[in-house]
Amino acid sequence: MECIKGSYQMMCRATNGGWDAMAALQGMSKTALANRVYARKGQEITVSRAMAMQAASGTSYFAEAVAHESGGLFIKLPTVDAVAAEDIQEQFIEMLEKAGEFAAKWRRATADDEVCKREKRQLGHLATGLCQHVQENHSHDPSLIAINLNHMLEVAADRRQDMPDITELKKLLPNSRRHKFIEANRTVNSFINAQYNARANGSSKRPTSVKCWVFEAKRSA
Repeated sequence: MECIKGSYQMMCRATNGGWDAMAALQGMSKTALANRVYARKGQEITVSRAMAMQAASGTSYFAEAVAHESGGLFIKLPTVDAVAAEDIQEQFIEMLEKAGEFAAKWRRATADDEVCKREKRQLGHLATGLCQHVQENHSHDPSLIAINLNHMLEVAADRRQDMPDITELKKLLPNSRRHKFIEANRTVNSFINAQYNARANGSSKRPTSVKCWVFEAKRSA
């Protein structure tokens, strides 16, 4: 359950104004909120409270944590009132196919070993798509996206998604148009590995730090 407990902390940090603002929105003091978040003296966060915190933070951290603890993956669906009913299934299928399209577009753009301005712009959008759709974010900091390329390719292989190889990805990712590229091969204290190690129960554990390509989570203007 450490993953779910971690989601409470992430939602507090992600809220505009941090812990103080989240406590005020929940109608309690910061100390009272912390007591529930850290399960002090038998206090806890109820499901309804967690949902309220998720709404206040504008994230899906609680839903993602519950899915992770259940052995699944949270994928946000289009809101029903945003699309006609007959379009919902089509949009869902398009979302699932997105990762495969990334690789196909990359290979078409680089087939002649030359990249024109139009193709460079397309690759920039492609890099943005990778940042937006990747679920393997190692960063504890909600303001950052930290991607370990080897891990991302492993997950893609498990899901049978066609992806560019590492050499191609290294050329592609710095071109992200909406998520500003910050640094390659930064040592990051891995949120994903921390979750895994908390559930390991004596089995082999993953390293606490990994090398990641780092981007800003917020969209660039």
